[in-house]
Amino acid sequence: EISCVTGVQTCALPISALMIAASLPSQAELISSDYLSEGDSLAALDTETGLEWLSLSETNGMSINDALDAINGGKLDGWRLPTQDEVTTLLDSVFEDISFSDETTLYTTSYSSSSASYDDTNHWLTHIGEAYTTSERSWSYAFVDGEAVTLTGVFIQNGTVSIFRNFTHNDYSVDYSNNGQGIFLVSDGGLTYSSRNGVADVPLPLAPMALGLIFLPWARARMAQKK
Repeated sequence: EISCVTGVQTCALPISALMIAASLPSQAELISSDYLSEGDSLAALDTETGLEWLSLSETNGMSINDALDAINGGKLDGWRLPTQDEVTTLLDSVFEDISFSDETTLYTTSYSSSSASYDDTNHWLTHIGEAYTTSERSWSYAFVDGEAVTLTGVFIQNGTVSIFRNFTHNDYSVDYSNNGQGIFLVSDGGLTYSSRNGVADVPLPLAPMALGLIFLPWARARMAQKK
């Protein structure tokens, strides 16, 4: 079922249809998803990988070990820790206009409407969530437990955005925690309100494009039959 409400800025489209659209050649897109109830926007669906990412607001101040307790019978039961490759792929797909090298762990650029990464940064903030925010700063990064505990995400301050990519520090460990830093958690499907109900919220201006992608394979098949 497709539901678009007048005066609301999103359309609820079937997740299965969005995944069909995502199978066509296109840029990876994060779509707002609801975790506990309709409209809470506490998760995001990656239409390329099918993973749902929990908002960093829900893990702010946690350590890796805190998160492990929460996902194994605690308040976040059912979520899992992503692999480092999954987190790196997410960051690189959102900031696809930046050519990160394998050695890049910190990339700093201007945060203004004229900067190339401005829209990508806002896309990350909107869908991955802010672990913590003030009137002058935004923290939207989190820890990953790979070969070492690393930090990935963005930090905004004084018109500058710092993009962390597998950033390491001597203090980081599975017991380290700090306000403004969360833990990445993912679901492979069936955990969030949106995935249980089979819908995801697409920004209203993008809905016609999404619907066009959904019906494109059908249209091509019809044209082939007429030849």
